[in-house]
Amino acid sequence: MQIDTTRFGLITYSPQDLIHFPAGLLGFQELKDYVVIPLEANPAFFWLQSVQDGQIAFLITDPFLFFPDYQVELSDSLKQELAITRRELVVVYSIVTIPATGVKDMTTNLVGPLVINMENRRGVQYVLGGNQYHTKHRLFKTQATVEAGG
Repeated sequence: MQIDTTRFGLITYSPQDLIHFPAGLLGFQELKDYVVIPLEANPAFFWLQSVQDGQIAFLITDPFLFFPDYQVELSDSLKQELAITRRELVVVYSIVTIPATGVKDMTTNLVGPLVINMENRRGVQYVLGGNQYHTKHRLFKTQATVEAGG
């Protein structure tokens, strides 16, 4: 299978590469099938490329690399929805935003992680309850943050 994308040109993928989001992603409910493309320049990042719209791709990362204390508690209903039987086959990504000010100010959405069961390649954008996390956590500390002890 192939799709012509704006970022990568023509990409070839197999049905086994697809990750299916039955409800789509927030704001993109009509797009349900994606492939994950590693970012060769930096193995901490990937592209989540829609196979239904070649113009839509999201930069994603493993949030635990940047926030080791990050916690995603999977509800029983989510486990059932994704047919999760083995926790070690679940991966969590967060969507990254690069603002106009550049890479140094990148943020990631920790309140709406992508939870994927790699066993059946089904995923959801799971909105966490509470107010511990928000949509714009900085990936890199600024000098002011470092000087303030954060």
